[in-house]
Amino acid sequence: LAMTMPKDSADLTAALMLLILLSGLLALVKFMPWRHQELNNTDISINFAIVFILATASMAVRGSKSMSTSLSVLLFGLSLLIAIAIAALALCNVARRILNEPKYAAYLSHHQGTSACAARLLMYMLQDELQGPMFYE
Repeated sequence: LAMTMPKDSADLTAALMLLILLSGLLALVKFMPWRHQELNNTDISINFAIVFILATASMAVRGSKSMSTSLSVLLFGLSLLIAIAIAALALCNVARRILNEPKYAAYLSHHQGTSACAARLLMYMLQDELQGPMFYE
């Protein structure tokens, strides 16, 4: 809807974009779609920052007047800070998964029945050959 607005109604276009982003933010706060609360909080923070940047920039730019350089640098810095924070959260999550993941030399799983004895025998035989612990289910 915002892309079909005429060029001379930039204020209306920015207001519609803000309305769409705010409705998404309110839905996010109401329904909390992520399984973990940390993800919900991160998503809410990012969406709030995007709404803040768009609202500040749209209020600073009116018609042919241009935004001041200091405000432009501030908003760019805030956008860059958000991108760095997202990347840092992603790297921390990857590092946490790598460091906390149990390391097994082998995984042994069997169907119930006669294969249980064969799997247990294989486990005893592999214990001497493998260097790490084995996961036996």
